[in-house]
Amino acid sequence: MFQLPSHLDPEYPGNQKPFRLFKKRLFYQLKALKQQLAKILPFVRSESFFEMNAIHRNKLVPFLEKQCSLTLLDQQDFPAAGPAWKSYLYLAQKRG
Repeated sequence: MFQLPSHLDPEYPGNQKPFRLFKKRLFYQLKALKQQLAKILPFVRSESFFEMNAIHRNKLVPFLEKQCSLTLLDQQDFPAAGPAWKSYLYLAQKRG
């Protein structure tokens, strides 16, 4: 059993193109710059962050079945990645 984001929800207001791409790039560029400045200037605080990456469900399911020899038993909507993402909870079993 595992959870994985599949893709950005195109109906979520913050994901409308081209605003989504510009916002995402700017956000991570500024975060990276802030982390670099924090190494040099002790009064600059920088919190850690990670970028969300997803594997679309249409690519993931065949991969699990062919490459990992798993049988997909169930998949359900699972909003753990937040409202901007379509995310699923998968239940798979090893074949054989």
